[in-house]
Amino acid sequence: AQGAGFVVQALTAWYGAMQLGAAPRARSMLVHSAAGGVGLFSLQICQMFGVVPVAIVGSEDKARFLQDTMGLKASQIIVRPYREKEFRRRLEESLRAIGCEGFDIVMD
Repeated sequence: AQGAGFVVQALTAWYGAMQLGAAPRARSMLVHSAAGGVGLFSLQICQMFGVVPVAIVGSEDKARFLQDTMGLKASQIIVRPYREKEFRRRLEESLRAIGCEGFDIVMD
Protein backbone atom coordinates (compact mmCIF):
# COMPACT_ATOMS: atom_id res chain seq x y z
CA ALA A 1 0.00 0.00 0.00
CA GLN A 2 2.88 2.40 0.73
CA GLY A 3 4.33 1.83 -2.72
CA ALA A 4 1.03 2.84 -4.33
CA GLY A 5 0.92 5.97 -2.17
CA PHE A 6 4.39 6.95 -3.38
CA VAL A 7 3.23 6.94 -7.00
CA VAL A 8 0.05 8.87 -6.18
CA GLN A 9 2.06 11.57 -4.39
CA ALA A 10 4.43 11.92 -7.33
CA LEU A 11 1.62 12.08 -9.89
CA THR A 12 -0.31 14.60 -7.79
CA ALA A 13 2.72 16.90 -7.60
CA TRP A 14 3.43 16.47 -11.31
CA TYR A 15 -0.15 17.16 -12.36
CA GLY A 16 -0.48 20.20 -10.11
CA ALA A 17 2.87 21.75 -10.98
CA MET A 18 3.13 20.79 -14.63
CA GLN A 19 -0.38 20.45 -16.03
CA LEU A 20 -2.18 23.05 -13.94
CA GLY A 21 0.69 25.31 -12.92
CA ALA A 22 2.92 25.25 -16.03
CA ALA A 23 6.10 24.91 -13.94
CA PRO A 24 8.55 25.27 -16.84
CA ARG A 25 7.32 28.87 -17.31
CA ALA A 26 6.92 29.66 -13.60
CA ARG A 27 9.32 31.68 -11.51
CA SER A 28 8.05 30.89 -8.00
CA MET A 29 6.02 28.27 -6.13
CA LEU A 30 4.49 28.24 -2.65
CA VAL A 31 4.45 24.69 -1.27
CA HIS A 32 2.22 23.93 1.74
CA SER A 33 3.15 20.85 3.80
CA ALA A 34 6.48 20.89 2.02
CA ALA A 35 8.03 18.10 4.10
CA GLY A 36 5.24 15.68 3.17
CA GLY A 37 4.99 13.41 0.15
CA VAL A 38 3.42 15.77 -2.41
CA GLY A 39 5.42 18.68 -1.00
CA LEU A 40 8.78 16.93 -1.42
CA PHE A 41 7.95 15.95 -4.99
CA SER A 42 6.86 19.55 -5.67
CA LEU A 43 10.21 20.80 -4.40
CA GLN A 44 12.00 18.37 -6.71
CA ILE A 45 9.99 19.71 -9.65
CA CYS A 46 11.09 23.21 -8.63
CA GLN A 47 14.71 22.07 -8.76
CA MET A 48 14.23 20.43 -12.16
CA PHE A 49 12.82 23.59 -13.76
CA GLY A 50 14.58 26.35 -11.83
CA VAL A 51 11.44 27.47 -10.01
CA VAL A 52 12.17 29.19 -6.69
CA PRO A 53 10.15 27.59 -3.88
CA VAL A 54 8.90 28.90 -0.58
CA ALA A 55 8.07 25.99 1.71
CA ILE A 56 5.57 25.95 4.56
CA VAL A 57 6.09 23.39 7.31
CA GLY A 58 4.68 22.71 10.75
CA SER A 59 7.84 22.50 12.84
CA GLU A 60 11.46 23.59 13.15
CA ASP A 61 12.55 19.96 12.70
CA LYS A 62 10.87 19.84 9.31
CA ALA A 63 12.46 23.16 8.37
CA ARG A 64 15.92 21.77 9.19
CA PHE A 65 15.09 18.63 7.22
CA LEU A 66 14.33 20.72 4.12
CA GLN A 67 17.50 22.74 4.55
CA ASP A 68 19.58 19.57 4.87
CA THR A 69 17.94 17.44 2.18
CA MET A 70 16.62 19.94 -0.36
CA GLY A 71 19.15 22.73 0.09
CA LEU A 72 16.57 25.40 0.86
CA LYS A 73 17.66 28.60 2.55
CA ALA A 74 16.07 29.63 5.85
CA SER A 75 14.44 32.57 4.03
CA GLN A 76 12.62 30.06 1.79
CA ILE A 77 11.01 28.18 4.68
CA ILE A 78 8.12 29.33 6.83
CA VAL A 79 7.28 27.42 10.00
CA ARG A 80 3.53 27.86 10.16
CA PRO A 81 2.74 30.30 12.99
CA TYR A 82 -0.53 30.24 14.86
CA ARG A 83 -1.39 33.88 14.20
CA GLU A 84 -2.54 34.93 10.73
CA LYS A 85 -0.77 38.31 10.87
CA GLU A 86 2.53 36.60 11.67
CA PHE A 87 2.06 34.20 8.75
CA ARG A 88 1.37 37.10 6.39
CA ARG A 89 4.50 38.93 7.60
CA ARG A 90 6.69 35.86 7.11
CA LEU A 91 5.20 35.24 3.67
CA GLU A 92 5.97 38.82 2.61
CA GLU A 93 9.53 38.48 3.94
CA SER A 94 10.05 35.29 1.93
CA LEU A 95 8.72 36.93 -1.24
CA ARG A 96 11.14 39.83 -0.79
CA ALA A 97 14.00 37.38 -0.17
CA ILE A 98 13.36 35.56 -3.47
CA GLY A 99 12.68 38.78 -5.37
CA CYS A 100 9.05 38.10 -6.30
CA GLU A 101 5.79 39.98 -5.82
CA GLY A 102 3.66 36.85 -5.70
CA PHE A 103 3.61 33.16 -6.52
CA ASP A 104 3.06 31.70 -9.96
CA ILE A 105 2.03 28.33 -8.49
CA VAL A 106 0.55 27.43 -5.10
CA MET A 107 0.61 23.78 -4.10
CA ASP A 108 -1.83 23.38 -1.22
